[in-house]
Amino acid sequence: MLDSHSQIWGMGENSFFNANLTLFRNELVQAGQSNQGKHGLSVEVMSPFYSLPTQFTSYDGCFIYLAYSRFKKVITAYSKTTAKKMLDLANFHLSSTNSTFKKKAIRFVVDKMLFNYRNIGFIHIVHPNSLIIHVVRDPMDTLFSCFKTRFDDSGLEWALDISDLVLQYALYLQILDHYRTLLPGRLIEIRYDELVRHPKQVLRKIVVDKLHLKWDSNMLDFHLNNRAVQTNSQSRKYLKHRRNHVALKCLASIPDGWYDDILFNLMDGMMIFPSI
Repeated sequence: MLDSHSQIWGMGENSFFNANLTLFRNELVQAGQSNQGKHGLSVEVMSPFYSLPTQFTSYDGCFIYLAYSRFKKVITAYSKTTAKKMLDLANFHLSSTNSTFKKKAIRFVVDKMLFNYRNIGFIHIVHPNSLIIHVVRDPMDTLFSCFKTRFDDSGLEWALDISDLVLQYALYLQILDHYRTLLPGRLIEIRYDELVRHPKQVLRKIVVDKLHLKWDSNMLDFHLNNRAVQTNSQSRKYLKHRRNHVALKCLASIPDGWYDDILFNLMDGMMIFPSI
């Protein structure tokens, strides 16, 4: 839907940011290492990256200042590199395809990689002005959709087992709860059922109120966009009103016994994480 806006490009799950995150982590660790005594990576240095302390009265303070400078250099470099790469990919894509909707100068790129929620902290420090959108869907809808899709990619084997699937979902909830506490107000939380029922109102809040772009009615006609979708969202792209994907209305499609099993395992999973 956002990709149908004239100044937004959706890069799907082909995330350049996440693909290079291991290298970025390693560079951060190296930046935090010191040859002077016992000092190394510290909480004081790590938080926050872009709030530079102004006065130091001790050797420790001087060390933190120097370590902070190294961190800032690594973060700034990764921020510029990822932003440039994403915009280059967007422009290359637009120049090599014949999209239904005419694009102007791209101002925003959407990265919807599946595990972005695990990297909210890195996203926050590398791109502090980015918009982090969390689409909240009914747990049963989410679990059933994952299990029904039968993801068999390497690293997604947990989606093939109900107990493992519920455990992953509980961990996801715990991680999101952590970032809501650590970074209050940083996440823009959108309810999936509200997006389906009132797309214009929800999209206006994102595009006009948050991104400060002009409204583009093409977003409501996203099903007419001829851009190829390379993820499992492809089968739903052409359904303009996807209300049958809300609240499990098609109960006849649920395998016998599966509904009872998933409810039991969901409750069991929540007992493992009482803070959720």
